[in-house]
Amino acid sequence: MSTKSLHQKVMQSKPTTAAQHAPGGSGPEGVSIGPNHTGLPDALKSGIEARSGMSLDDVRVHNNSPKPAQLQALAYTQGTDIHVAPGQERHIPHEAWHVVQKKQERVRPTSQAAGAATNDDQSLEREADRMGSKSLRGNAPVGNLHNKTMSQAGYQMPVQRISIRKTGANVSRSVTDVDGLATLVNLPKATVLKKVSDNVYYMHFDENFFNEFLRESYDEAEGNDKNQVLARLSILYMNYISDKREAFAKTVGSIANNTANATNRKYHTLHPLYTSSGTDDGMSVTDDWNKALACSLYALLLLRPKFMGARSPEELHTIFRSSDSTKDYDDDLTVGKIRLAAGLNFSTDFAGQTVNQLIESLGPGDTNRKIIVDPHGEAHTFTLIHDGGQWKRFDNDAPNGSTTIKYGANKIIVTWE
Repeated sequence: MSTKSLHQKVMQSKPTTAAQHAPGGSGPEGVSIGPNHTGLPDALKSGIEARSGMSLDDVRVHNNSPKPAQLQALAYTQGTDIHVAPGQERHIPHEAWHVVQKKQERVRPTSQAAGAATNDDQSLEREADRMGSKSLRGNAPVGNLHNKTMSQAGYQMPVQRISIRKTGANVSRSVTDVDGLATLVNLPKATVLKKVSDNVYYMHFDENFFNEFLRESYDEAEGNDKNQVLARLSILYMNYISDKREAFAKTVGSIANNTANATNRKYHTLHPLYTSSGTDDGMSVTDDWNKALACSLYALLLLRPKFMGARSPEELHTIFRSSDSTKDYDDDLTVGKIRLAAGLNFSTDFAGQTVNQLIESLGPGDTNRKIIVDPHGEAHTFTLIHDGGQWKRFDNDAPNGSTTIKYGANKIIVTWE
């Protein structure tokens, strides 16, 4: 199974014939092809031209350009010039579609960056992600190409860019980032959803991408694979609750049915439990790592030793901070959403009882359990693990285990396993 990067995929041009290279010649689908001096790979150029009906003969790609850094970008397009920072060639399909948008006169300045007029319209960004990626796969309707040029009269041609995140990570803002699609296109559709949702917290999700890939993933799955798809849809559903994307949530709910709806009910059950618990300490996490505020990360990794590719609280901190939906990961309701997404279940069986009463109820058959406890009145969480013949508290204060004396008398909000 191939998992080539998009850079490798793009740089492999389609086989050509002498007739295709002849001036005025035509490719197998009737697209007019002359010598390609644009810097775009042949396969990408012909794919975008076929989908848009626009000629890209006037495009020029400037690889290893120092200019994107001046705009805090990985790559950007201005007019028909595509500037690509060193090592960022994977963004060329995205930027090439921006040229089409400009030729269609749909791009207007929306902001300023380093003195340059820029356009950060997210609908155009998502479209460029989607259409740039599709253009690599072919099968587009073919029409006559329009050699449309762009006039710069009247206003400065706005820049469209792929920004560098504040965290410094070279991660595109969309799950339809061409790197991701280059990998997904080589996978069976039943596994696509898992690959996508593993990254759902720090990549923006596009509804059109869902309709095209994920629905097919569910329809083609069989047996246990269908359950995996339902579980992943539930994760996506939870993520969108915080983004208030009701229409999208309903779409997912109609496919995932009881799984997604049950997750929704669970999430909303947490609201009255946490909001009345008096657990807010008035402190919030920031981009700077603070161990004292990371108890929920320690607890999660004790039950899920690898989550979203992270094996340490510091790694999880970086991932969660890169997404608006999880950046306040110490907030009680966000903690609940993350735990549900990790596949944990909560119980209110011991709500109102003390931690000591919970421990007293555990017998010899429970010694393999790991139980996350959210104590009432404490902006803290810890995990109960049976170790050395007794139940101990494991958290950021006691990573190797300690007695439960400190919290034994605290009443419980909920427990998680």
